[in-house]
Amino acid sequence: MSTSKFSRFLEFLELHENLLHAETQAIAAKHLDTIESLIEAKQENLNFLLEAKEELKSNPRDDQRADELIEKILELQDRNTKSFSKLYQDKALEKKGRGREQLSQDKRLKRAYLG
Repeated sequence: MSTSKFSRFLEFLELHENLLHAETQAIAAKHLDTIESLIEAKQENLNFLLEAKEELKSNPRDDQRADELIEKILELQDRNTKSFSKLYQDKALEKKGRGREQLSQDKRLKRAYLG
């Protein structure tokens, strides 16, 4: 496996982990605009990550560091999905009296996590 290609793959994994940590904080702070921008950044990084994975000659899961990062990413994504679902349910209870713009944003975010 090419060291530079594998290093590139690891960089994208680490970036994805960092984006997930930022998303965790945004969900806890209930910053919907930040959550939305992080979802877009995660999607873009995921595309780069998949491209980098395609360039690898072997399974990245065979490398302990990559395997641990992948597992951590999966756990963080699962946790964020559950946290966002709870946030969305809480927001749904408050939706009376809010404008259409806020509801529209809530629906877009819900689709990103649950759809």
